[in-house]
Amino acid sequence: MLLVGLHQRWFKGIDYLTTPDGCVDSHIAVSVVTSRQYNDETEEVDSLIYMGQGKTNQKLEGGNLALEASQRIGNEVRVIRGEEDPNN
Repeated sequence: MLLVGLHQRWFKGIDYLTTPDGCVDSHIAVSVVTSRQYNDETEEVDSLIYMGQGKTNQKLEGGNLALEASQRIGNEVRVIRGEEDPNN
């Protein structure tokens, strides 16, 4: 995903861009990768329940802040859904 530009932060669930200083929304989400390891997905094509990036202590910073800002301003975010390996 990194090589083709789909998702740059390959160890994080939310990829985001940082805008120049002085902007109201300094982080804007670009994509979200779901791994199907958590109970945060639906089978519906047009919706996703995403629990946030990080462990159990969710903070509104980094990718989570970018995702919230993107939702608030109506920015579309690419969703990349992981699939379970049937052989695993």
